[in-house]
Amino acid sequence: MLCPDHHPSSDLAAHLDALRAEVHAQKREIAALRTELSAVRAQPSPFQQQSPIRLRPLVWFVCLAGVLAFSLAHMPATRAQSPQDLPARHTASPNASGTGEALQIGMPNQPDEVSDTTRLFNPSGTQLMGKTLVVQNYTTGLGFVPTVLPSAYHVAIVGSTNGDMGSDTKTNRIGVAGLSDSGQGVFAYSRDYQGIAGSGGQYGGVFEGGRAALWLRPSATSGPPRSGSHQLGELSVSADGHLWFCRASGTPGTWVRLDLTSAFIPLVQK
Repeated sequence: MLCPDHHPSSDLAAHLDALRAEVHAQKREIAALRTELSAVRAQPSPFQQQSPIRLRPLVWFVCLAGVLAFSLAHMPATRAQSPQDLPARHTASPNASGTGEALQIGMPNQPDEVSDTTRLFNPSGTQLMGKTLVVQNYTTGLGFVPTVLPSAYHVAIVGSTNGDMGSDTKTNRIGVAGLSDSGQGVFAYSRDYQGIAGSGGQYGGVFEGGRAALWLRPSATSGPPRSGSHQLGELSVSADGHLWFCRASGTPGTWVRLDLTSAFIPLVQK
């Protein structure tokens, strides 16, 4: 383990300095050797006896040069290590990440093709996850989501906003927002049950619209629903323009028609 003030790069620098000093010493030895060789060339016989011994420093120089080249070649890999021997962090480009790359936190993530869909799968083929993806914007109170969503629920995406913000009235917070410049801001569909369920400390739902706050789409037939199981409190608009209210649960339930006179006095008819 390295000490807190120990840096691998300083060891490498010291090692390189030692190698450079050795190389300079060998260069001086080679210069002297060249001087001797120049004198020996004039005397062939002595040269044949002394050259094997005099050429040994040249062999050492070649070895040291190889070691120096090897060290320089591995310098980038060594400097990439942090003081804790951890790999250096990847610096994302302004348009990270492309197709097949990891998502970058705090950076734009841009795939390469419009058909590139990012998916998060449940690893089990026999059991649903409690929550597949949770996104939380909070200052305090991390346990907010489990309190609202009991363990009996299986949720794909959870978005929550909670915590203390001084004078914040808490009415301008949004857990999940869906925005669209045309069409629907949020589309919800359930194959077997309700598309949207709302529950609130004050209101279960608040609606506002440029044409109307709420639109109940008329059914395809006249009169109240005549089949299926219905619950007390349901509202239905028939094809002939009447509003029906379920006053008792059942199959098909007990329905009454709600009509308004010109004086806006409610009139209940069976």
